[in-house]
Amino acid sequence: MVCYEALAGSPPYTGDSPLAVVRAADRGSHVPLGTVAGVTPALAEVVQRAMARDPSDRYPGAGELARLRGALDPGDVVLPPVAGAHPAPPRAAPGTRTFGPPPPRPAPPPAPSSRRPTRVLVLGALVAVLAVAALVAGPVRRGLGVGDGAVPTTASPCPSLVPAPEPPGAALLEGDVDGDGCPSFAVRRGDVLEVVIDPAEAQPRRYQLGRADDHLLLGDWDCDGVGTPGLYRPSTGEVFYFFEWSRDGAPLVQAEAIDAGRRGATPSVSDNEGSGCQEIVLRSGQVGGGEAG
Repeated sequence: MVCYEALAGSPPYTGDSPLAVVRAADRGSHVPLGTVAGVTPALAEVVQRAMARDPSDRYPGAGELARLRGALDPGDVVLPPVAGAHPAPPRAAPGTRTFGPPPPRPAPPPAPSSRRPTRVLVLGALVAVLAVAALVAGPVRRGLGVGDGAVPTTASPCPSLVPAPEPPGAALLEGDVDGDGCPSFAVRRGDVLEVVIDPAEAQPRRYQLGRADDHLLLGDWDCDGVGTPGLYRPSTGEVFYFFEWSRDGAPLVQAEAIDAGRRGATPSVSDNEGSGCQEIVLRSGQVGGGEAG
């Protein structure tokens, strides 16, 4: 992002509010850097790849990104003018002299002998910023759906998530519903689930799921990184999994019911060790009249 703004003269994503900027960044739509005057195709390709929305499309490590420094010619980099900068004074015509007392001579600053080393330093600083960003973004936890035990750090790209108070007669559910690695909230009202899958959509999607007394949970049941609904029916001991989100208004495709044989249990979402998936775990339910963990 820093490289893009330094080369293009403006940030890639803009909006009337911070939320509008976040939504624009989530859509990933911006002016291609290759169309900006003075930016070579090779440099534009490097920056655009480092800005890829999907982390798997970016450079795999800071080392590979840093090695690109030798493949780019810093002499070809032309930075845009700074807004509000004063223009340079016009040079005197060749062959003229100005007579009079000489002005006080200031101490000469330790300036470089040419502009080329300055451009090398600018490009080196930009590459260093990208390298640090790659190191920070590398080990980010994918939220729901990855059972590797990774702990999110303060450098996580996910925004701070503060749940709103639960609406009367409704319940909040947390899960990574769009597969971006960041959790979000869905609202359940009776047998209706309201969830925002795409920030560009004006209204949340609404799905009618199961019965009002079913337990509804969100989890990554098929290891694709996306949290989808799962149902536990305490009256029958059945578990239902849904693996994909449908379009707004279309019913979700229900997987085959699993007879867990545990009625009146307390369900929870748990990581399935070694697979990266999640599953619904039932605790303290009745199995044939006895208690089970």
